[in-house]
Amino acid sequence: MRQNLETHPVPQTAVTPPSLLRRHTRHTRPATALNALATRTSLTTITTLTMLLAGLSTNARAGFEWANPRPTGNDLEALVLDPGGTAYVLGEFGTVLRSDDLGVSWTLLAPPAADAPSFFDVIALAPGHLLAAGSAPGLHRSLDGGLSWQPLDNPANTTLRNIFALDATHIFAVGDQGRVVRSTDGGVSFHSLTGLGSQLVDQFWLDDLTGYVIGPNRLRRTTDGGTTWATIPGLSEGGLSFPGDIQFSNANDGWILVDFATHRTTNGGATWTTRNVIPPNAPIYLEEAVVLDPSTLIVATEAEGAEIWRTTNDGATWSLALQRDGSRGVTDLIRWPDGALGAISSDGDLLRSTDQGQSWTTWNQVAGVITRADLNAIDLLPSGLGFAGGNQDLWLQTTDGGATWFDPPSAPSIAGTFCLTLRDPLFVLAGGSDQPGKSEVRRTTDGGVTWTNHPLSAGYVGYPQGLVALPDGTCFTGTYGGTGINFVYRSTDHGATWHLRSNGYPSSKRINGIRFLDPMNGWASGGDFGSPSLYRTTDGGPTGRSRRRAGSSSAASPISTGSIRVSGSPSGMIASSAPPTAASSGAPSPSVRRQIGWTSTAAAASSAASTPSRRPPPTPASPGRR
Repeated sequence: MRQNLETHPVPQTAVTPPSLLRRHTRHTRPATALNALATRTSLTTITTLTMLLAGLSTNARAGFEWANPRPTGNDLEALVLDPGGTAYVLGEFGTVLRSDDLGVSWTLLAPPAADAPSFFDVIALAPGHLLAAGSAPGLHRSLDGGLSWQPLDNPANTTLRNIFALDATHIFAVGDQGRVVRSTDGGVSFHSLTGLGSQLVDQFWLDDLTGYVIGPNRLRRTTDGGTTWATIPGLSEGGLSFPGDIQFSNANDGWILVDFATHRTTNGGATWTTRNVIPPNAPIYLEEAVVLDPSTLIVATEAEGAEIWRTTNDGATWSLALQRDGSRGVTDLIRWPDGALGAISSDGDLLRSTDQGQSWTTWNQVAGVITRADLNAIDLLPSGLGFAGGNQDLWLQTTDGGATWFDPPSAPSIAGTFCLTLRDPLFVLAGGSDQPGKSEVRRTTDGGVTWTNHPLSAGYVGYPQGLVALPDGTCFTGTYGGTGINFVYRSTDHGATWHLRSNGYPSSKRINGIRFLDPMNGWASGGDFGSPSLYRTTDGGPTGRSRRRAGSSSAASPISTGSIRVSGSPSGMIASSAPPTAASSGAPSPSVRRQIGWTSTAAAASSAASTPSRRPPPTPASPGRR
């Protein structure tokens, strides 16, 4: 976001209206950089029923809404304030929120939908008149405050990631393939400028001739309105994996934020100095900045966790104001006219600070770990009672079918809950581990008031990947703990004691989930990408053969509540009120041939490979993370 230039005017041909706020947004991370993220935080997405938003039907907007956090846990990308005083937040898959009180509260106008464009940046041209950069064709206009959008003709015809209003007439947008487009008629039409060949994610224009652009391994300046672009003397554009923000607070003072450094000019870009940032006492992967004055900056990061830092001596020292290790990053910052600050994140956070960025509060209604933790398992009863569990001792309860969630007074106390099942309102099993090398099942017989521990074995036999609790007291679980550690366990006393029941199930076949219709007939799904498997037994598990399909298998719980519940990711949960289809009912496919023992047959050759829906559970060294 570009701060309100009414506060810090930049001399130019036309005065910039305060509504033309400008910002920078997230860009595609290089694969090599993504690999480095694991060194600081886990961003795993693991679910009982995994559904990628991009795979939802075109009716998704009508059927799905966020249940936790509320109003959204979707990726938010852009903040803007229109001249009428209405604020908007835009995000991926068409997400739009509105605030009429400068970010104190928010209303969700449009939940995410698979067929909607993703928005990465936005400016406000007039009250309710929004112009956004986003997914191809790249430019989108709304004349009704974000309720509906129309694509604009874009000569670049590709995704655009940043839009910048120099004044009411001159508007620039940059994006993929290094494309740069300009409007000289207030956004009615655009034409192409000289491109730079690789993705651009941010820009700043001092006037209609002098501008800066930045992207992965690109940092250029033009002095002829984009006809030609040159490198900046003294600044290297190599090694920019996470290019960040470009800011000028006046005609002289400017900043360029990159991976591990801040470039600074005090003479309008004639010369630049570089100050390297060294963790842990300074921010890295600098993404967004608000300049309060030439010495005071609020800076947000967007990689290896969402952080907001503050400096009062132009970067000589820094203080950490906000940290969200479970989120990818803070994606935008804004300074409201009342002096407060606003921020949004990749996990739907709607943040506000009233003390110049020293402390932050969130407007989101979030049950569980506020810093975001993976949800791994969910189960509900027809009455609406349900539980969800995940990493970092995350344990949530619902009594209204998943519409709202809360922290119950008592929890299983497992560092990582990987699976759970509700047999009735009083009986619940939760599987996971509370310390390295422990394979445990927690049980409650009083609806979660108290819990008892029932380990599967004295030794390490992997972490439970699925649980079944049948009315007659028979229970099953499958485990996965690494190469050769894949077992099936059974209990005949309501989960009090467990016994190995893997006869015939090959320990080399990873288990992702397990499901039984009765004490004799069940399935174990899993395998690995490229070698998935589905095993079936008709005699309680002693013998086995397998079925295979392209891709990788995960268990799907039959749901009898008349609704679908989806859990997962550090963001939260999505709920649908649509009735389950036959494919999601949990009933075995009629194409499955009934054979004695664990069963495995090849599926149709036309089945397309798919990304594995589960990642391995934690190693014995770290049971609480996946």
